[in-house]
This record gives sequence, structure tokens and C-alpha cells, in this order.
Amino acid sequence: MRRSNAPSWRIACDFPEDLQFAAYIGQQEQFSLASDAPPRDAAERAWRVWWEALPHWLEERDMQAQQMERATPPVSAQEQMRQIGALYTARYDPPDFASLAATPALRDLCRQHWPVFQMLWSPPGGEKMVLATMLGDQLRNVALNRMVRDCARVAGKRESAPFLLRIDFTRWPADYLRVLSNTHIMLGAGYLAAARMADFAGLLREYVALLV
Repeated sequence: MRRSNAPSWRIACDFPEDLQFAAYIGQQEQFSLASDAPPRDAAERAWRVWWEALPHWLEERDMQAQQMERATPPVSAQEQMRQIGALYTARYDPPDFASLAATPALRDLCRQHWPVFQMLWSPPGGEKMVLATMLGDQLRNVALNRMVRDCARVAGKRESAPFLLRIDFTRWPADYLRVLSNTHIMLGAGYLAAARMADFAGLLREYVALLV
């Protein structure tokens, strides 16, 4: 889901399925994200490596898509989908998860949890649709266009500089906050609750102010 009202800036919000599935496993297995808590076993150790790597893989997919959009001669939409799909499935390939063959304990967990996760996440009315609806409501309440204009004005500019801010939401932990860069953050789905609108708006304003 992407929100923008001007060609010069864009805020891209998404719920990548591979990230949600990793979060689901972490929640169900009660894995820890605390740096001072050693992993209990090989499965949790491999899961932590996977969790840390996922957002960087998302960035790689975005970069490849942008390169194809700018390519000369142009890459057809069908070829773009094929290449992005190949990059995606090289690292996330349910239900067999052959891409995790080097970490059999994690692969076994993925195979075990996939059927229930799929039923919870994907169907009409499932978690994905519920969270997307919450996101739409939150973005309308935040009033992004006005926020960007206000931040530009505070910075002494007539209009915002071009920027892309990516926000990847994760179903768990609800209060998660991971800053990968000034242009890419991860947030727990708890920020989409109506009661957290002020927190969400404040966080957005903080990063928009760095980019305008």
C-alpha cells in the first residue's frame, strides 16, 4: 500500500508475507528478540538470522524493481513480475521451504506452522485484510499531505524534496520498532490501533522531517 499526493515524495507501507510468517513463528515458538537473551536451540538461532535478514531482502527486491522500471530498453511488466518472483521464491518458497535446506531446524518449523498461518493470514477477512483496513484508517487520520507540507515549511522550504519512506509492518511484536535507515523502518501492528494514532503520527513526522 502506497500513499502520496505529489510526484516528489512517496510513503510506501506494506505487510510482506515472508515477514509476517517469520513473526508468526517467533510468536508461536515464544522466541526472543532481546540481544542479551541467547537462543534456546538451533531453530531459534536460525530464526534470528532469518529475521534480521528479511528487511534487507525486501530492500533488494525494491531496488531490482526500480532498476527494471528505469531500464533501457524498458523491461515488460511480465518480465518484471518473473524476475521479482524468482528473487522472492529464492528465499521464501512455501510450503516446502527448500530455500531453507541449510537450516533444517528452521525449515521444519516453517513446514509445521505454514498451514495454520496461511489460513489465518490470507483468506478474505483474514489478518492481512484486517490490518490493511486499520492502516488505511490510520493514514487518513494522520493526514500525510498536510504533515509533509508542515515539515517542509518548518524546514524553510516551499515544498518537500523528493523522498521515499518505506514502512514495513509486522504482526508481532505489536510494539516493535526497528530503524534500518532514515528511509526504511519496521513497525509492529500495534501502531495501527486507533489508540496509538498520536504515537504513529509522531513517528512519521520524525522521519518525514529528516527527508523533506
